[in-house]
Amino acid sequence: MHSGPYVHDIDPIIASVGGAHLWWYGLSYSLGFLSVYLSLRRRRTELGFTDRETLDLVLRLAVGD
Repeated sequence: MHSGPYVHDIDPIIASVGGAHLWWYGLSYSLGFLSVYLSLRRRRTELGFTDRETLDLVLRLAVGD
């Protein structure tokens, strides 16, 4: 019996497609950026952004520019 703190044994890979792995943290980042994009897109007129400026901003956030 293990007496220490719980250590998870969750596989970090969701699936493999054609030899490429899909990771849980990659899914988390993707959903986060999608959420930011959709939120900004809903409020873009209020913020004074065009569709293109909204997409450019989210891409810059993703790249870290």
